[in-house]
Amino acid sequence: MRRLALILAAVGLSSASFAFASSLGPVASGSVGNSAGSVNPCDVDGFTFTYTTFAGNVASVVVGGINAACGGGSLVLTLTDSSGASIGAAGPVAVPGGGGSVTVSPSPSPYAGNVAGAQVVITGP
Repeated sequence: MRRLALILAAVGLSSASFAFASSLGPVASGSVGNSAGSVNPCDVDGFTFTYTTFAGNVASVVVGGINAACGGGSLVLTLTDSSGASIGAAGPVAVPGGGGSVTVSPSPSPYAGNVAGAQVVITGP
């Protein structure tokens, strides 16, 4: 019984972390934390997304239009449904030095018809 309670607690905590991650919006300039410095985004004009499907599911996503200033950073992609909930994620993957594009494979591979949005977070360089 105790083992079951631990497993259910672990599942509950992991679900809570996905719900939190899916609520994150785009990164913008501003202050972070208490008395912290400014955070400047490396790409302010957005990204392009090209999906490849297999058997109706998103197999890979090319995230393009990445500014060279993001080169050397680490990219994480979250695919969301119409309610904004995470239905697949990929990364972190390294952004090439000159920016450009990266290809990622979301896990799990969501049904393409359920994908309503994509969120990208680049940390670093």
